[in-house]
Amino acid sequence: MFPHTITIFHHAVVDNKDVYTRKVVRGFYWYGSTGIVQSGKGQESEDSIMIISSPENVKTFGKKWTVQKDDRVVKGDCPDISSFKELNGKEAVTVMKVEPNVCGSLVDNVTITGK
Repeated sequence: MFPHTITIFHHAVVDNKDVYTRKVVRGFYWYGSTGIVQSGKGQESEDSIMIISSPENVKTFGKKWTVQKDDRVVKGDCPDISSFKELNGKEAVTVMKVEPNVCGSLVDNVTITGK
């Protein structure tokens, strides 16, 4: 039911150097659409991706893994990177919103929305 693996990349600047932290987490459901839309400026990318965690991943959210706005999430197990440009051509999104939905039920999840 949660067949997908994701790789989360967080960017920080440490001692004036770009640092990309990578975390691979299994047990997600990735769905949505990507496409191109016509606009007054020509063509623009129109992506709407939802990534939903399994209830098991909710138990470790904030302890073993975390995700926040502006992180990049790649579908699958992605190797280390030294720039977000290396993600071009991969199924990847920029995190727009993170919603932990936790109420102590069997359907607890963390929903990640990305573009």
